[in-house]
Amino acid sequence: MPTVQLVDDPSVKASCRPLKVLQPEVSKAYFARREEVAEYETEVIDHKTTSGQTLSKIATQHGVNKSECKRTKTTKYLQIGEIVKVTKKKKTGIKVTFKKADKASMNEVLFVIAETKNLQGEKMKVNILQGVEDVVAKKGKSVTIQHDDKDTTLIEANVGEYCEEEEITNKDDFKDWAIAKVKMGPKDDDKSKEWKDGLDCAGSKKALLFLLVDFHSDHSNSAFEAKYMLYNGFKGAEDDSNIRNHFLNETGAYLEVEKGGLLFPFQSIPLNHPDGYKNDSYKSYDYTKTEKNAACFAYKRGSNRIHAACDLYYEVNEKIYAMDDGEVKSVKAFYYDTWAIEIEHEYEHVDGKKLYLRYGEVSKDDIKVKVGDKVKKGDHIAKVGLLVPHVKQPGSDKRGMLHLEMYTGEATGSLSSKSTKYSDMLTATSTNYATGRSFQRRKDLIDPLPLLKEAYDNSKSMELV
Repeated sequence: MPTVQLVDDPSVKASCRPLKVLQPEVSKAYFARREEVAEYETEVIDHKTTSGQTLSKIATQHGVNKSECKRTKTTKYLQIGEIVKVTKKKKTGIKVTFKKADKASMNEVLFVIAETKNLQGEKMKVNILQGVEDVVAKKGKSVTIQHDDKDTTLIEANVGEYCEEEEITNKDDFKDWAIAKVKMGPKDDDKSKEWKDGLDCAGSKKALLFLLVDFHSDHSNSAFEAKYMLYNGFKGAEDDSNIRNHFLNETGAYLEVEKGGLLFPFQSIPLNHPDGYKNDSYKSYDYTKTEKNAACFAYKRGSNRIHAACDLYYEVNEKIYAMDDGEVKSVKAFYYDTWAIEIEHEYEHVDGKKLYLRYGEVSKDDIKVKVGDKVKKGDHIAKVGLLVPHVKQPGSDKRGMLHLEMYTGEATGSLSSKSTKYSDMLTATSTNYATGRSFQRRKDLIDPLPLLKEAYDNSKSMELV
């Protein structure tokens, strides 16, 4: 049999480059908050004015704000046949970014993100683990959270899957990322109570959480065993130093989860809030300003009173929710055929004192609680009422409001008190003060606006508003 011998021939050159090994890699894994910015294209329309039209009517016709309608003549009044330049914006999509989260509140919506290489289409499986001490789970064990609206300890997502969301304009930024939306707390009432109890009992009052990340393939015989994968997790000298698919398990890197603060008393945006004005006339009653209008805390009322609340404008019968756990202390008639509910909440604005809230101007026929009831944060307690005679503000608009007063709990007794002088107040102040004018409220009254802003942000982060 002939023998074949292979020899190098310098005249023969390789026709292709050497093959490069594409090693699957998980570069980073972390919790994040989603941020988005709407992107628009602008169109300017020439509108020819007809008889009886005003800038407001033209704006309504085109579905824009009055400020987007610009006259082309300098006459005092709008002319028939005058061209009005109407600027219209058409939404083309949203640009999405993710900002790493170091702290979160219980039940806040976050995203678990794994930045990868050479793992397009492969499946990420993640467990969130309890670190440092027993809080919401035993140390080193999986914690229960919500994913796909279900309680689970295992989170799954495919690399590049998030790019399928049609509105995202920067999809290529996430083609090598696995992204999973989670809610930081269980849906089940008993498990949720275990979280709250654990956070109450923890010396730090927070749970320090980290990630265990695994990738699995339906397309590879290796099934992505550790020897074929590169995980760039923690490799230091502390616990789990040899487990490279653990991420964030390092002092200063854990996600800190706290029990959380107040919730907003509604699940929709107030009509007099900058995020959702009912129309332009509501801008003059923006309750988020300071002492600027009748809806604001500390605005002057009549000749001798200072407004003691923030007024949140809503259509009649909008549902009102408890801002925190607490006990109902009073349910009684309040003002012009509306009623008020007073609740002593567990939230402490002043250490050792319970925040006391008056939910005023609610419908007397739709109150869901009675004196002595224990309420949970987010419980439906009432509906918005309508003042009699009917309120007409702004303009001829008929709607209701929640008149919300807040007290630190540092005083006792009736909330309404004409004998309490302005000088008696512990913290409440007003630039509208004048001799003889007062809040006519208990001395521990506070401006609700800072806590309302905090509660609004909390509810938005939990996708409740």
